[in-house]
Parts: sequence; structure tokens; C-alpha cells
Amino acid sequence: MKDSSPIFEVMTLSEAAELYNVNVETLKSRFKNNSNKTKAKIKVWEENGLARKSGTIWLVTKDFMNLEYGHLSKELSKE
Repeated sequence: MKDSSPIFEVMTLSEAAELYNVNVETLKSRFKNNSNKTKAKIKVWEENGLARKSGTIWLVTKDFMNLEYGHLSKELSKE
């Protein structure tokens, strides 16, 4: 039941970095750059329900991470 709930599809950048073995600062930098190109990417992610900001915290979906960084390994996804 736990894995089928939508709440488990959304995670903070820190959680996503740990799950996908990505440096958290690298992931955070994807959302910090104020260039027009970065702003355009963020807008697309938000419009497609892949990422959103809640207060000062960026939230991303598993779909975002899979698109940007690849799927979880079987060992990690079993946890």
C-alpha cells in the first residue's frame, strides 16, 4: 500500500539526491541558476507536474528524477 500512494511519488531534493545517488548540490543547482534557459526549464517542469516549490523547498517527482537522472536500481527501489 505504501508504494502505491501518490505521496511517495514526491520528494525533496535531498531525498531525491540520496535515492538516485546524485550530489545534492548538483541537483539544487538545477533550480538556482537565474538564466533565462534555466527559468524556461523550470517552467516546463512545473507545467508538467514534475517539480514545484513549496515555500523555500523544491519538490520533485520520481518521474522528474527518472527523466533527468535515470531509473532507480532494483536494489534501491526495493527499500
